[in-house]
Amino acid sequence: MQEISLKQGQSSSRRGQDLRRLLLLLLLPYSLILLRQQLPKSQTSDQGEALHGSWKSEKGKCSIGKDPVTARLSYTEPLPEGERVHGWLDATEEEGLWQGTLVLLQAGEGPWYGPSFGPPPEVVGDIKVRLLKGEKPQMETQIRMKEEDEDWSEPTKFELEEGVEEKPMPKPDLSNLLPAEDREKEVEPDDSDDEVKRAKCAKGPKRSVALKIAARRMLDSNPALPMAKHKVQGLHGVEQHELVDIGALQSGCELPSVSVEQMLDRRRHEEQDPLKRDGRPEVSGAPKEGLGNGSPPPRRDSRGFSSARAVSWDEKQNYLVADTSLGGNVPVEQLDDEMVMLRKQQHQEEEACRRIAATRRARNLCRGEVGEARGRAPWEEFFQSALWLCAAMGQESSKGSKDQPARLVPTTVQVNKASLQSRWWSLQVSGAAPTPNCLDSYGRQYAALFERHCGEYRTEMQRCMRKGKLDPLDMKTWYPLCGESYEMETACATGLLKHVDVKCRPQLDSAADALGVARGQMTKSLDEIGKCMAKLATDRGLRVEIDSAQAKEKFRMSKQLMIR
Repeated sequence: MQEISLKQGQSSSRRGQDLRRLLLLLLLPYSLILLRQQLPKSQTSDQGEALHGSWKSEKGKCSIGKDPVTARLSYTEPLPEGERVHGWLDATEEEGLWQGTLVLLQAGEGPWYGPSFGPPPEVVGDIKVRLLKGEKPQMETQIRMKEEDEDWSEPTKFELEEGVEEKPMPKPDLSNLLPAEDREKEVEPDDSDDEVKRAKCAKGPKRSVALKIAARRMLDSNPALPMAKHKVQGLHGVEQHELVDIGALQSGCELPSVSVEQMLDRRRHEEQDPLKRDGRPEVSGAPKEGLGNGSPPPRRDSRGFSSARAVSWDEKQNYLVADTSLGGNVPVEQLDDEMVMLRKQQHQEEEACRRIAATRRARNLCRGEVGEARGRAPWEEFFQSALWLCAAMGQESSKGSKDQPARLVPTTVQVNKASLQSRWWSLQVSGAAPTPNCLDSYGRQYAALFERHCGEYRTEMQRCMRKGKLDPLDMKTWYPLCGESYEMETACATGLLKHVDVKCRPQLDSAADALGVARGQMTKSLDEIGKCMAKLATDRGLRVEIDSAQAKEKFRMSKQLMIR
């Protein structure tokens, strides 16, 4: 009996366990639901998902969704002609509030993810999006336009469109950014080429995305460019590249093909210096390889080719003159290129000799070798005798003292630096207005005006020149020692000319109009300029502004160049 009762107790306990297990299985889904509700939630993500969809208001429509690339909230508002207003919405510390920057996207243009996608679009303003609590999903937006609004606009309420399915955000097209066919491929070395065998064929540096895009655009041009494989010596060895076939382009344009040797020969002739000779040609006893007229043979390089360039027909015509060294008049057909170049060199040497003689004469005048013989001061004799130098420098002091010239006109350098408005100054610089007439008409008045405002700088420069016994024609000698006074004098004269150009503008323009019309009228106009300058010389309120810092900086830089 005890065994029967024990068996009955065990069977009943098993039934109870089975019932409990069955109840647990039935209640498991409900327990999971309750547990899920009790777990903490990400309020920001849930609220962000609540903004997904298409929204409408009295002013228009907009859509908010999750960007497939950045997983950020994307705000889009359509505009006419396919344009769109786009912005990335970021959550703020305030619950249910997002804020972002709005940009203008053109038709067919996708969101801007970074510099790899081109230049950034135009920023039009900022936006705030607030999710409203209620039975119906609602939100409100506030916009602040750039450079127009200082405060946020009034809130605009939006309601979620019912019956409109939420469409996923389109994925950007990255095929134009990094084409699959433009991926870097290893260069397959050509074992038959000795250069490739010697090179390590190391993989070169990666090409940038911008280079790939430019190459793709060039390859997609219409008509397509002919390409050819070339071997290029790169940083890591010999590389094989597909380059544009120049020969195919020339044949397509019906141009004759040009070899490398022909191109080098043309450049050699264009860049070759004029023919230089060692010594003068012999008049009698022509050498064996000479030209038959006493001139030396043409120079030849190590390969035996003549270095004389071809002379045009016009150059030959310039030298059809009687010349004993060339055997008299020679027809143009028989005039050799070497003969023309020889005669041209002789002309250049004669011109150089004439310039040297003129320079020596001027130096002798400056040093006093001629002035002391006449009983005059060296500087006074120099400015009186060298009239061409006086006209070029714009000064003449035969009747003035050694330090203060009696008559003076602005120099070309001073006029060009002043950027004057009157047409008269350009006529004076070009020589159309005779310098003697200018000196006679307003030279004394301008000298007095110049001496009052800028005379101290000229006096300082002349004192420096006399102290060092410097040659005024040798600028490399006197400029490092006396150049600062020269630059200050030029800066002062430039500022003074600006005042003269403004105050005497009617008289200057009248003289420019009278030039070449009638001699008496031009003289009268020049006298009016002198009267105006004389009036300026007595004006005590006139102040000339000098940029001394700029003048000293220019002297410092020029001095460094000359010392080098």
